Amino acid sequence: MADLPADRDQRAWREALDWLFVLDRSPGDRSVETGLQDWLDRDPAHARAWREARAIWDLAPRLPEVTAPPSIRAPAGPSRRRWLVGGGVALAAGLAGLSLTPLTIRLRADHATGIGERREVALADGSRVLLNTDSALSVDYTADRRGLALQRGEAFFTVVRDPARPFVVAAAGTEVRALGTAFDLRLTPGGLDLAVATGEVGLGAERFGPGESARLDRAQARILRGGAPIETALAWRQGQLVVDRWPVARVLDELGRYHPGRIMLRDDALGRRPVSGIYDLDRPVEAVRAVAAAAGGRLSELTPWLLVVSAA
Repeated sequence: MADLPADRDQRAWREALDWLFVLDRSPGDRSVETGLQDWLDRDPAHARAWREARAIWDLAPRLPEVTAPPSIRAPAGPSRRRWLVGGGVALAAGLAGLSLTPLTIRLRADHATGIGERREVALADGSRVLLNTDSALSVDYTADRRGLALQRGEAFFTVVRDPARPFVVAAAGTEVRALGTAFDLRLTPGGLDLAVATGEVGLGAERFGPGESARLDRAQARILRGGAPIETALAWRQGQLVVDRWPVARVLDELGRYHPGRIMLRDDALGRRPVSGIYDLDRPVEAVRAVAAAAGGRLSELTPWLLVVSAA
C-alpha cells in the first residue's frame, strides 16, 4: 500500500483532490482537462500532489474511474463501483482530510473551525460562543441589536443580558432570540436543533426554557418539541459523545464529524446494531474502534484518512 508523504504540500494536495472531484463530475469535459493540465504545469508540487491523490483514490476498491487528460491519466485498473452514495467525491474528500465547508462560507464567516476543532470566541459585549467541529459563524453587532449567523455546524452561546440589545442568531432560515441565557444550536440537513441550558430562548413563535430542546423541520415548516436529553446534546463541549442504544451507522455518522478523513461502513446489518457508551471525540479513531468492537465488528485503517468498519 502506498504511504502518503508526511511532508506533502497540503495546499497542493487539497487542490489535487478538488480536480479529482471536478473530473468525477464532468468526465470528458475538455475545458476541465485543459484547466487541470495548466494547473499541473504551474508547479512541480502540483504534479506530485496529483500522483499522490490518484494513488490514494485507486487504493480503495470499486470506486469510480476518473478520466484525466492522456498526459496524466493513470493506468487502467479493474472495474470499480461506488461503496456509498456520493462515492468517489465523498471518499476522496475524506482521504484528503478536508473540511467540506464551502469556501464561500468560510470567506463570509468571522469565525470558523476545522474538522475535530473546538474554539471559544469572546464577543464584544462579553458574550461567548463555543464553536464545535467544522462550524462557521458571522457577527454583526449594531447599537440596538446583537446579530449573528450560524452558517455551518454547531455552537453553544453564553449570552450576557442586555434588554436594550436583543441577541439574535440567524440559522436555517429562521431566527433564535435570547437575552441572558445559554443555549446550543446545531444545523442539520433537515433544519436546526436547539437545546437550552439556562434562561429562555425564542424559536419562531415558541419559547423554550432550561433543559428543553426542539427541532426545526424546514421541510414541514414546523417546530417539534423534545429531543435528546440536555446532558447528551451538550456533551460535545467536554469532548464526549454520549449514546444510548444508537444504531452503529448513526454513531459512525456522528463520529465522522470529528474525524478528518472518511469512515465507511461496509455491512448494513452491522450498521443497524444498537450500541451504548461514552466516546472520546478528541480521539475519533479509537472511538470508531470501540464502537465497532462493541457491535461485534472490526476497524481497518486503510490510510490515516480512510477507516473501514466491517463485520468481524
